[in-house]
Amino acid sequence: MRTLTIYYGWLSDKSGAISANANRIIRTSPELLVAAYKKADGSPNIIEDFVSRKGKMKIYSYIATQWTRRDITDVASEIVEVSCRSDGVFLDEVSAMQTDSDVDYYSKLHELAKKCNLEVICNPGMVALHRKIMETCEILCLEHQWMYIGRIPWRNNYPSSRFMGVSTPQIQDDVFCSIDEKSAVNAAKVAAELGIGYHYSATALTDLDPWYEGYIERLRRLRTASSRSSFPWLHEAH
Repeated sequence: MRTLTIYYGWLSDKSGAISANANRIIRTSPELLVAAYKKADGSPNIIEDFVSRKGKMKIYSYIATQWTRRDITDVASEIVEVSCRSDGVFLDEVSAMQTDSDVDYYSKLHELAKKCNLEVICNPGMVALHRKIMETCEILCLEHQWMYIGRIPWRNNYPSSRFMGVSTPQIQDDVFCSIDEKSAVNAAKVAAELGIGYHYSATALTDLDPWYEGYIERLRRLRTASSRSSFPWLHEAH
């Protein structure tokens, strides 16, 4: 299980300095962070000071695609813009890619991202997907439907590092909703057993829970333990 943080709060405060929660993320140092590139007012959110202190953590900037309804030129411009302070893009509101036109839309975005040296996460948030979606991203986010990954007939053709899941109490049918550190770690264990390489739990994605640091550290320890074959449910290959 790889360490992941999805945080849609602000990484910089009103003065333009690194925010308190951003400092918590830096100290905890997850392997991957999904964040907004700009604030609601258009000012920078992923500031240069944060990037310079991120260490080995990869930053993926959030970009909505509105299920291909958003003009591809606008999405493409945003991909180029975020490339200076990002390691990848998190494409949200992704279609199930059941049509050739949808596949073409996301294939073009993926090609552009690669030219900008960016990796791509596609987030359709569902498991009823065409296999071609895996050709348009490095990581597929099933969001709250990660527990239904077994319904994807081709999922065993890919390693767990290609899949991501999310658990929050905001989705009523998420039986693994995170109310504390214990339930968050339990959700990660179940996700790993199912072949999900990245999983994140939080009470809300716009804030960091009081138990955030302990949760990430426990996942890191579990992964270390799995390398010693103590936790077979954390093995990378599925």
